[in-house]
Amino acid sequence: MPPTSLPTASRPPPPSGIPGGPGVVLALLLLVGGTWAALAPYQPPAPVPASAPVEDFSAERALAHVSQLAREPHPVGSPEHARVREYLLARLEELGLSPEIQRAPSVAEFPTPFGVTYRSAAVVQNVLARMPGRSSERALLLMAHYDSVPAGPGANDNAAAVATLLETARALRASPQKPGHDVFFLFTDAEEVGLLGAQAFFTRHHRRHVVATVLNFEARGSRGPVLMFETGPDSGGLIDELGATVPTALASSLFDTAYQYLPNMTEFTLAKAAGIPGLNFAYIDGLTDYHGALDAPRNVDARTLQHQGEYALRLTRRLSEGSLSPQGTSSRVFFNVAGLGLVTYPERWSPFLALGATLLWAAVIARGLREKTLSVGPLARGLGAFLLVCVGVIAIAAVISVLAGATHPESRRAGDTYDSGLYLVGLLAVTASVAALFVAKLGSRIGVRTLALAACAPWALLAVLTAFLAPGLGFLFTWPLASTALGLVLLPSAPGAAPWRWPSAMTLCAIPPLLIVAPLLVLTFVGLTPRLAVVTALLAALLCGLLVPLLHALTAPRPWPMPAATLALGLGLVALASIPRAPTPEHPRQNNVVYAWDADSGQALWFSSDEELDDWTRQFFRQEETRQGPLPDFMPRWGQDFWFAPAPVLDAPAPRVELLDDTVTADRRTLRLRITSPRGARSAAVSLTGAPVLGYAVDGARASSSDPPVAADAEWTLWLETLLPEGNLLEATFPAARPISVRVLDRTEGLPSLSGFTATRRPPDMIPAPALDVENWGNATYVSHALHISAHPALSGTRQSLPMAAEHPGND
Repeated sequence: MPPTSLPTASRPPPPSGIPGGPGVVLALLLLVGGTWAALAPYQPPAPVPASAPVEDFSAERALAHVSQLAREPHPVGSPEHARVREYLLARLEELGLSPEIQRAPSVAEFPTPFGVTYRSAAVVQNVLARMPGRSSERALLLMAHYDSVPAGPGANDNAAAVATLLETARALRASPQKPGHDVFFLFTDAEEVGLLGAQAFFTRHHRRHVVATVLNFEARGSRGPVLMFETGPDSGGLIDELGATVPTALASSLFDTAYQYLPNMTEFTLAKAAGIPGLNFAYIDGLTDYHGALDAPRNVDARTLQHQGEYALRLTRRLSEGSLSPQGTSSRVFFNVAGLGLVTYPERWSPFLALGATLLWAAVIARGLREKTLSVGPLARGLGAFLLVCVGVIAIAAVISVLAGATHPESRRAGDTYDSGLYLVGLLAVTASVAALFVAKLGSRIGVRTLALAACAPWALLAVLTAFLAPGLGFLFTWPLASTALGLVLLPSAPGAAPWRWPSAMTLCAIPPLLIVAPLLVLTFVGLTPRLAVVTALLAALLCGLLVPLLHALTAPRPWPMPAATLALGLGLVALASIPRAPTPEHPRQNNVVYAWDADSGQALWFSSDEELDDWTRQFFRQEETRQGPLPDFMPRWGQDFWFAPAPVLDAPAPRVELLDDTVTADRRTLRLRITSPRGARSAAVSLTGAPVLGYAVDGARASSSDPPVAADAEWTLWLETLLPEGNLLEATFPAARPISVRVLDRTEGLPSLSGFTATRRPPDMIPAPALDVENWGNATYVSHALHISAHPALSGTRQSLPMAAEHPGND
């Protein structure tokens, strides 16, 4: 007697039918249509021309400001920086806003990913303009910084944001009615060197007390949509206002939650520390243009600028007419869904929603086990196989990351490449191929429904974990899981049902997950760069687990064509992206050469942080004289090795260190030093060794730090970002009775003119390496000089002052 064909608990059912053409068409329509619908809202709006009504924001009008603001690099303290400030003042005065300058010393310090504390100080000059409203009790503050890094003109970071504020102020001024509340436009100084301008404003400016809400605008690239990625305290009501006011708003509590765990900071960090509600905006695509010569006006996307302007103008009009009081202050979960806009709900709902989605999934499994259409063994095999798929995809992504770094020199500093878009599409295609093979192989053995339910298990676990531990992330796993579980309720469990009869089931399993997850695949890859492609790969593999019915419909007629085609496409794109290309002016090679001279020893060096020397940098590093290793003692200490070689001596005066006062009280010793640069350097690094620094102040601004004092044998370094003509005053306190060494290393941009050595100019297809972190010294000249101060006997309860620095050798 032949065996029965009915499914039992010990024998899984055969595959649910053999799909024909209608199933493939339906699956393709859902896949292509769902992906297009998910990504469409993430395109920035079309730019508005200068001929638009005067009350509207026009990217074309704002771009005119960008061209003026970003002519040249304008780091804090430079002559170009002063020109930019004068341009700002002139434009604001034309609008009748009577701008003021806050000139104040500012000090900041924070840990870096390189294991050292970054300390900086500057005399900042913030520009503040007030647009009077009908009420002055509370104010809305729009904020952007106007300095750039030395390596680039800062067209996107942050001239585009400055231009956004100027165009917003012009549009508001052209409106027939005053704002309901005062609106402040704050153009902060010295953001690139430690958020010093924002710190001066939020801790010392008399206007800070009336600020009720802050909108900050930043950039970490040159194109793409503008994202609202960070919220301030008590900002739940602002999320609701954002969704109701800006139709093109793109925001996610996932960004907000993830950003809390990153080492990045913006000036919005200081507003949050002051307890002020607000929203932080930035665009992040085009990282290869960031903080370097490519950050020029030609690389500002007018659509991105228009998107930024829509946030600024629409929210300013809406918020300034409200109460500016914290309303709806509970933490919110928020995310975009195509067709629904910005979805928001209280964070406290997250655990209940996650548990509900998980229980729905578990109920489908329980029903199948009870009806004997499911069994534990096949579910366990399906889950195990799916986890192996995820591990395999992660391994493939890791290989792609290594390949991108090995074939693209520009990726070795920031992780991004000129061809990162090809890597993204290639990675997603390879992931889809692996997932399709998984479905084709196991779908015919254990059943599509079993396989789909097994692949939902990681989603259920992540939904519950994130709902309790990181509620802002919970939506990412809760809603796709709930939709897929509901779709699997409708999916026929009996054999013989053709996929083209599954429209409701496949739609629920595909469309909501695609609408929520697909945009995040792009944003995580852009935000984390190919260096961390494993994150995107894992999310893509998990998404494919929810698309099992759709992948089954595509592969069941013939198991191999679809996986083979997508695999060939993916590998082809990765290979194409990995072909080394000769540099061009649009995609230049980055390199880094620095000159350093120690005036005390007479030693002069070229050094470079590049991994490899190229045809241009080799003129500085003769093969027989070039070595690799740590920097010499007269340079601040960094962990990495550098190329260095002897260089001609510079004919220039060294920086000066004058000891103004040496006081001992009880067991503490306080030195007052004046630091000057006779050669007119813009900035300097000051290093102290010999005793732990217990406290310090710069030009009257005292640092506040919770870090323990630096050990006596360690180097304590402070960057003075604005060297004043009259000198900068540094006051530092140490334990008494220890000798102290003070070394000053002043800096000027560019390489020096040296007697007997003439360097060729960089060709058009090369640029100085972007300043993407504090270990990147940039294209600069450094001159070093040290002052050694002998031990001072501790005189308990007394005060003793030593003469000036003339008594201490080596100060000439």
